Amino acid sequence: MKKLLIAGLLVTPLQADPRSIGRDQGYAALVYGRSVYDGAYFGSTHTPFGKLGIDEHITNESATLYGYYGVGNNTTLLVELKRHNISAFNGFGAPGFEGLSDSYLGLKRTYRQGRDSRAWEFGVRMSTDYDAGLVTAPGYGTQEFRIAWHWAYQVDYRDSFGFTLAWNIRKSLKDYLEANLSYSRQFDSRTGGSVFVSFADVVGGNIDILGPGFTAPPRTNFDQQDERLIHAGLGFSIRLYRELDLLGNFAWKVHGENTDNAPYSFTLGLGHSF
Repeated sequence: MKKLLIAGLLVTPLQADPRSIGRDQGYAALVYGRSVYDGAYFGSTHTPFGKLGIDEHITNESATLYGYYGVGNNTTLLVELKRHNISAFNGFGAPGFEGLSDSYLGLKRTYRQGRDSRAWEFGVRMSTDYDAGLVTAPGYGTQEFRIAWHWAYQVDYRDSFGFTLAWNIRKSLKDYLEANLSYSRQFDSRTGGSVFVSFADVVGGNIDILGPGFTAPPRTNFDQQDERLIHAGLGFSIRLYRELDLLGNFAWKVHGENTDNAPYSFTLGLGHSF
């Protein structure tokens, strides 16, 4: 059974791992995620909603189905289907949202595998059926093409380091840059853990929340925010039974600019090898 590398804000066991899953091998995971927004960053200044006279918060829940399948010895098919349930934000007159968003289809091509493993990833993310103009929209409301480079170094049979650098080319908005650095440790044959730091930034900038060109709620141009985010977190995997794994992580927002403020988020799910 392949050792899992857990990295990123969501549990994506194999997408961030440059090693190939192997021809005709597969892995599927169903993951629940939750975060609560209690304020916003106007520039780099955090303002709780309470200071704006709004006595409420936004709850963002998601269920994501991840699928990975080895279509070749060095090529893995990646599929993600995400369903959101986001509460209404009455203070800004924004309705809630429930539906599919940010679905992804991609291929990961491993070109070096061993103690020092490397891979390229190419894929397309679809906005699906939500309106980016709503305050509670779960994403940017546009299609994007993703190019990512993954690297991992296996120090020994227990410890490894991983790094991912991704460029998201968006159809109607500025491009988005992501980077993730992780350290993973296999404690025993059943249990593994990781720590990670991630960075995301809009390249070239756009508009600031409540700045020039920003349209008023409830229908806004939140999809064109000039965002910058830094997260840190902990992840784990536990073998429950044969090919069934319990997966999860907990992430803290270390820094934010011109974005929502969910101080933390967590994910929990089950993964199965086939």
